Amino acid sequence: MSSGICPVCAQPIPQQRRKASTYCSDTCRQRAAKRRKRNQPIADVPVTAEAATETAQRLQIAERKVAKLEKLVKRQRQINRKQVDTFRNAADRIATARKRQAEAEADKAAALAHANDLLLHIEQQRNDFRNQCEKLQEQMADYQDLKMEVAQVNSFVQTKMKELEAAAATLALQSRELTASQYPDYLFFAQHYFRTKDRSFWTQADTSRLKRYQAAQSPTSSR
Repeated sequence: MSSGICPVCAQPIPQQRRKASTYCSDTCRQRAAKRRKRNQPIADVPVTAEAATETAQRLQIAERKVAKLEKLVKRQRQINRKQVDTFRNAADRIATARKRQAEAEADKAAALAHANDLLLHIEQQRNDFRNQCEKLQEQMADYQDLKMEVAQVNSFVQTKMKELEAAAATLALQSRELTASQYPDYLFFAQHYFRTKDRSFWTQADTSRLKRYQAAQSPTSSR
């Protein structure tokens, strides 16, 4: 097992060669092999106890520094891993935020397009309503004109009806007077007829005769 000091040059063996090699370099290894064949001492200079102690102390100090450096490197690697994870999380969050922003912009564009369609539809309905109002106003004007014409026709009809009623009344009066004057014996006959005949045996003709009798009797009674 290696002691950590090269037996040729009495220098510390580097950390990366310490576990697998006894010498600090290939040069020292070749030099030791040649001296061993010649039965010569391997070391370049005789190693005293003080030099060995000093070298061991320097080796311990170097090992402590190397251990501290290894701890620092390990800690730095952990920090780097955390930073990498943080950066990855931040990148994922940024990508998610950008995706949400793109979706929000797409939704906003769709909402604006829908709002524009609604505005166009409302404007079209407003124009249709305006046209319908104009048509309704025209129909109302026509209705008012027709109403005035109907009122005039009704007034004319009422006037003519009154004239016809007056003419009919005059004609009926003249007819009664003419009947009473031309047929004076009819009144006496009807009076005798209705007094002697029982009402239970009356017919439709008798009822008509009674009406004519009463109509013919009214101008006579008024006189």
